[in-house]
Amino acid sequence: MPLEERSGARGPFPWVRLARVLLLLAFVAVMIAIVLWREADAAAVDPPSMIMRLLALGAGARALLEGALFLGRTRRWVQAPKHRLHVDEDTLTWQSPKGTVELAASELLTATQVEDALFLVTRTELVRLPAIFGDVTEAIQSWARASIPPTAPSERPSELYDSAARGRAEGVVVLRHGWAWLRRGPYASLLIGMVFLDASLRLPEGVSLGLLPYLGLGACAAVPLGWLALAFRDIAPRRGLALVITPAEALMRTRGGILRAPWTRLEDITIQSSLGWSVLGGRHARRRLVLLRKNDTPIRYDEAYLGAPAEAVVALIDAFSSQGSGGGGGISD
Repeated sequence: MPLEERSGARGPFPWVRLARVLLLLAFVAVMIAIVLWREADAAAVDPPSMIMRLLALGAGARALLEGALFLGRTRRWVQAPKHRLHVDEDTLTWQSPKGTVELAASELLTATQVEDALFLVTRTELVRLPAIFGDVTEAIQSWARASIPPTAPSERPSELYDSAARGRAEGVVVLRHGWAWLRRGPYASLLIGMVFLDASLRLPEGVSLGLLPYLGLGACAAVPLGWLALAFRDIAPRRGLALVITPAEALMRTRGGILRAPWTRLEDITIQSSLGWSVLGGRHARRRLVLLRKNDTPIRYDEAYLGAPAEAVVALIDAFSSQGSGGGGGISD
């Protein structure tokens, strides 16, 4: 194998993400400066100023999120040389500042790289490594020696799912639920309520709107809170899991019960993408994992709810379906 030991290498510094943060902060500063200038001569309630305050709040919230992501990327860039990847005949060892991970060749099914992460698909988990060791995907794939014998689908899928949620199921891969969907909530109404409350508190002396601004803020806050309540109602049955992958099928749970995608009935798996917009995410791609089943309705899973990129989940399902069903999975990206 042309891979014995490698140290992590620093790639390009995340200048693009830093520039995004700085542009957002500059936009906030300009909006605030214009607001202060207008309000120095205008009435306390100035509609254009209220609109600019709203834009500044939205950009500021997004700048905080982008700043956190930038700090995470910078930390990885700084720590890259401290990572080590060592492969001998039977064991892959990854050493990082957080600890050491060892994988046996007999447990590894395949590997795939998605943007800045290297995913190792084993018979029991999906391991995420930083993609800082160069082009090692093909070398690791040729080194892997795991296999999955054909298995019949579970007769009690709900019990198997519950066991996986408790960490007691053996021979399955559990994907934890993702939380990226929280970024695209309807938070604009909350910002509108905050701007309205701020304007009402700066009315001339003797002018008051009473409880109306506070009731308005409560009504505006009810929109994202209601959205969150509905979302958690749908998420609660999943018990913190996005997918349970067994040697015979993929299991998902909804409020209506267990959804099953046996490998022998899986015709194709694709990734669909459409444009979306949100206060925290801005303009972004909304991606869905689509599992096409024979003589049944497709299963669509939003990537924002998955605990891994859609491409990594495709590689995981492909590795299990192609072996667990004797090669009849027909999985493609």
